[in-house]
Amino acid sequence: MELPGGGTLSIRGLSRAETIQVRTLSPDVAAIEKLSIRYATDSTESEIDAWYATARNDDVEMLVDAIATLSGLNDTVGNVTRGAFA
Repeated sequence: MELPGGGTLSIRGLSRAETIQVRTLSPDVAAIEKLSIRYATDSTESEIDAWYATARNDDVEMLVDAIATLSGLNDTVGNVTRGAFA
């Protein structure tokens, strides 16, 4: 995916097992987002924690929305369902 300010990031959709595991973290939105990003980018927990601590809200939302799309968690009109992992 294209990043704001340039560059690209390789992401993948979550597996069914990963999605189920992420959903067990509800209602902790930060934990859901961080684990989703960790799985989708094949990053370490410490890498995601460091990035998340300084990331802009728009960047996190864009990334989580892209992961939801790749994971098949869209609503019927093709828009990402807010809280798709919850």
